[in-house]
Amino acid sequence: MRKNIKKFSHDLINKIIKEKNINNKLEMAHYYSLFMSINYSQTYSSKYFEEEMIKISNLIIAEELNADNINCYGTLHVMTEAYETGGHTRVVNNWIKMNPHKNSIFFNTTKTNLPDFLKETIKKNNGEIIFNEGTNIIEKANFLNKISKGYERIILHLHSYDFIPLLAFGVKNFNKPIFLYNHADHVWGVNYSICDYILDLSNEGKKFSNKYRGIPLDKIKIVSIPIDVSDNKAKIISENKIKKIVSMAAEIKFNSINDYDFQKFLSDLLSNNKDIYYEIIGVSPDSQKWNEIKNKYRERLILHGLKTKDEVKEILSKADLYVDSFPMNSYTCVLDAILLEIPVVSLKTSTMTLDSLKDITEKNIEDLLKKINTILVLSYDEKLKIIEKNKISLILNHGENFWRENINYINTIKEHKPLVLQDNIVFDDYIKKYSDFYYQIFNQKKLHFYVTKVSIFNRFKMLKISIYNGMAIEIISLIVTKIINKIKNILNN
Repeated sequence: MRKNIKKFSHDLINKIIKEKNINNKLEMAHYYSLFMSINYSQTYSSKYFEEEMIKISNLIIAEELNADNINCYGTLHVMTEAYETGGHTRVVNNWIKMNPHKNSIFFNTTKTNLPDFLKETIKKNNGEIIFNEGTNIIEKANFLNKISKGYERIILHLHSYDFIPLLAFGVKNFNKPIFLYNHADHVWGVNYSICDYILDLSNEGKKFSNKYRGIPLDKIKIVSIPIDVSDNKAKIISENKIKKIVSMAAEIKFNSINDYDFQKFLSDLLSNNKDIYYEIIGVSPDSQKWNEIKNKYRERLILHGLKTKDEVKEILSKADLYVDSFPMNSYTCVLDAILLEIPVVSLKTSTMTLDSLKDITEKNIEDLLKKINTILVLSYDEKLKIIEKNKISLILNHGENFWRENINYINTIKEHKPLVLQDNIVFDDYIKKYSDFYYQIFNQKKLHFYVTKVSIFNRFKMLKISIYNGMAIEIISLIVTKIINKIKNILNN
């Protein structure tokens, strides 16, 4: 399958470049960006795709939109969409809280329900919430370009497949500085070529972007994750005989990959420690994948499913230890636990690690189990020392002072000088291991592409390319359905 993915992506980008009709080109580009974002082919950017989209940008952006607007103020945060849970939306929310200037959010999706906390933050900041009014790709790119004229700078917080900004800001005389917050540093992405700086989360992420995306080092700034420390209270450390451990993440992040088996780890821990009770937030109590281990440990293992922010705090406040999810780590959840003054421990997997969490990360599951048992029997004073050390690291790397320095630096950039994306992707052993790890995770989701807007002609052109079975079947079914409907119309007439 991996060979088919690589061949398909290579052939499709060539077809996009050769296609003369702009609408067909953009339909295929939309398909390509989706395909690349969740199919791991050991590539993490495409210089050729971005160059082609920038060429189109100079053809589709209305000429009157290129006029400079001197009456601009503040920062425009461009998002694909926002969520009630997870770290992505909270990053934007905390960023705006720490930025004293006007901040507005622009969504590339249609109007939808937004988290109340985000609406409240925008209101306090005197900003706006703007939804893209375009009905197709070209209209969306023009609308984003138009709205951006009223702001001094653009910050991109996007899903990795969202290439609308590449079209909106790729035009030659666009002059607003652009920054991409690289929260999805583990997947293929777009929009690098229009940015003045890439904002990475860690030193590992910086090296990765340079080596495997071809982004110049002087165009990468480490900013990590902004954390709001204002509404968290100190935890009272328990010295009860019964110990409570909590983990929190979306269920997919606990699915086993190769030797990273969270349920086996959990079973080993609970079977050897009768005084440990474990709670997991984010895994549904009705999940069939967890039935066996849930029935085995019954009252000692509680699955909570999704919880509100206040409910999460209530559960965490009673924890003696927080263990990060794996195989996929959940950085913001770990930072929340540290902020609530809970001892934390994490497992190093093939994912990249935040600089602030290196000291709490164990290299293998055996060491993780040992560390858990060590922490749980520590004295009150010894636990306090660990908590204090972790909290100092959090404040230094994620706190308001650190983030204000980042924001102040970003606000000083006035000229738009986009980076030149280099073509230096390296296929070494590390990237093969890293790609294989994420390939397995995404393969568990059994994600297939539903190509509903690509013309029948282009679908037939795509079928000439070697593609894997799931996608081929989906495209064929769409074509057959279309043909059957046409035949029915002819017969009815």
